[in-house]
Amino acid sequence: MVPSVDKFKSFRLPRRYSRYNRSASGKEDHFVWRMGEGPFILAPVAAGLQLRPDRPDPKTGDIEHGVIEPSQRMRLEDYEQSLVATRDDWSIEEP
Repeated sequence: MVPSVDKFKSFRLPRRYSRYNRSASGKEDHFVWRMGEGPFILAPVAAGLQLRPDRPDPKTGDIEHGVIEPSQRMRLEDYEQSLVATRDDWSIEEP
C-alpha cells in the first residue's frame, strides 16, 4: 500500500498511469486501487484492521509504503475475512 499513486515504484505502475510517473512500466492488465481518504498514519481503517505506515525515507522524509494489519491478535482466517469485508470501500484510481 502506498499513500498516493505518485509513490508507486515505476515498475509497479501500469504505463497508462504515466502522468503520475513518466517511467511507469508496469503491466497494462493491472489496476491501481484506492481505499478511503485521509492521512497516511497509524490508524484504524476498518473493523479489526489498521494501517501501519513504514518509517519515513531518511533521504526524503516521505512515507512511501505501509501495510494493512490486524489491530489485535487474530486468526489468519479472520484477518482474511476482515480484508474481504473492505472490498466495497475500494475504487479504481483512474489514470
